[in-house]
Amino acid sequence: MYRKNNDLDIQTFSEKMLEWSKKNNRSLPWKDFRDPYSIWISEIILQQTRVNQGLPYFLSFIERFPNVESLAAASEDEVLRAWEGLGYYSRARNLRKAAIQIMDGYKGVFPKTYKDLLSLKGVGPYTAAAIASFAYEFPYGVVDGNVKRVVARIFGYTDDIDASSTVKEIQTLVHEAVSYVLPSAFNQAIMDFGAMHCLPRNPGCGDCVFQDHCFAFENNMVSTLPFKAKKIKRQSKSIHMAVYTDGTEWVITQENSVSFWKGLYTFPMLSAEQQLNIESYELLDTMEWNLTHRKLTLYFYKIDKNRLFCEENQGWTIVKSENLRKFALPRPLRLFLNKNSCNLGLKENNDQQGNIDR
Repeated sequence: MYRKNNDLDIQTFSEKMLEWSKKNNRSLPWKDFRDPYSIWISEIILQQTRVNQGLPYFLSFIERFPNVESLAAASEDEVLRAWEGLGYYSRARNLRKAAIQIMDGYKGVFPKTYKDLLSLKGVGPYTAAAIASFAYEFPYGVVDGNVKRVVARIFGYTDDIDASSTVKEIQTLVHEAVSYVLPSAFNQAIMDFGAMHCLPRNPGCGDCVFQDHCFAFENNMVSTLPFKAKKIKRQSKSIHMAVYTDGTEWVITQENSVSFWKGLYTFPMLSAEQQLNIESYELLDTMEWNLTHRKLTLYFYKIDKNRLFCEENQGWTIVKSENLRKFALPRPLRLFLNKNSCNLGLKENNDQQGNIDR
C-alpha cells in the first residue's frame, strides 16, 4: 500500500485544511468542550448517528448522567432507557462499564494518556484520539468515515478503504498531519470538511481548496473513491411477538436471546410451537425494520392477557400502561405502541425523539 499523490506534502495538507475551516466553521454544541467526559459521550453517540439526530440524545444523556460518577452508579436498565432510540445498544452498555472502570481503576479521574484511554471498554483508536486531542491537545489524528474519504481522494488510496492495511496507512498520515498544527483544530477541520464539503455524492470540487492537489479530481476518480469492497448482504429475519394486554397492563420480558436487543425489554416472542397455531392469534401489525446486517420483519399478535398463564411465562414482567415508558424498548416496539395506542387502550404515547433506523 502506498499513496499515489506525492505532490502534496503533509504539512501543506494540514495548513490548507485549517485555512478551509476558518472560512467554513460548523457550529456544534460540543466543539469547544475540553471536558473529556462530555467529549467521550458525544463521540460515542456520533459513531453511528447523524449530528442532527444525535444532538437531543446527547443533551438529555448529559443531563441524566452529568459525570462519570453518576454514570457508573446507574443500573444497566437506566442507561439503556436513556439510550433508547439511538440503537447499537452495546455502546450504552460499554459506556457504563467504562465509567465503572474509571471509578475503580483511576479513582474517578478520566485517563490522560492515549494508552489508558484505549484500555476503556468500547473505546477504540478513533474515540481515544478524539478525547486525547480535543481534551488534552495530544497529537493523535482521528480517522472516521469522513476522514477516510477525504484522505483517499486527496492522496489517492485506491485499495479497499476498510481494509486494515489501508486504515493503518491513513492513520499514520493523519497522525503526522496533526503534528504540524493544533491537533484539536485539525481533527475538527477534517471531520467538518468531510461532512460539509467532500461529500460521498456531489462533493464541492468546483471551489475546493485542494483542487490543484487532489488525486481523485485530477484523475476523474471522485465518484469511485473511496473504494469499498462489496457490502455484506443483510440477512432477513422474521420475529413474531405476543402482545399480551388488557389495555391497562402489559407483559414484557428482558431480552437475552436476540443479540441486537440484548438487555432491552420486548414483548414475549412466540415459540416455534406457538407459531404453528399462529392463525388463532389476532395480527395487529407488521413492520419492516433495517439494522446494519439484518432486515427484520416484525409481526405483532394480540393475545388476551387471560391466556398468559397457559403459556410459558418464566421471566415475564407485568407492567401498567403508565409505567411502560420506564422500560427501555427497541425503537420499533416504541413506534408500534405509539401507532396502536388507541386500538390497544393505551393512552396516547407521543414520542418526542426522532426516528433513528436501529
